[in-house]
Amino acid sequence: MTATRIDGKTFAAGLRERVGELAASFEAKAGRKLVRFMDYAAHRTNNEDVTPAIKPLPQDRRFDDPAWKQQPYDLISQAFLLNQQWWHAATTGVPGMTQHHEDIIS
Repeated sequence: MTATRIDGKTFAAGLRERVGELAASFEAKAGRKLVRFMDYAAHRTNNEDVTPAIKPLPQDRRFDDPAWKQQPYDLISQAFLLNQQWWHAATTGVPGMTQHHEDIIS
């Protein structure tokens, strides 16, 4: 079996393209999360009952206290959970990253 050689310029160009695609994807995800948060915040500041933009995972008990459902704490918890979700997406499944290094940053 013969290994295919790729010159450095071709490799670098492919890497730049892939990094650009990932950055655009993460930027788009951040934008969608911001829109979800702003929609939720707009309804809540008008004292409307609205479904949360995101719910904690079932095992996450940090936001169980009823105070987290009241303003301004509900906005704080929603912002935190949306950011946490974004960071999870940004730091897991990264091409070329070992499981060990993924565990370190997540």
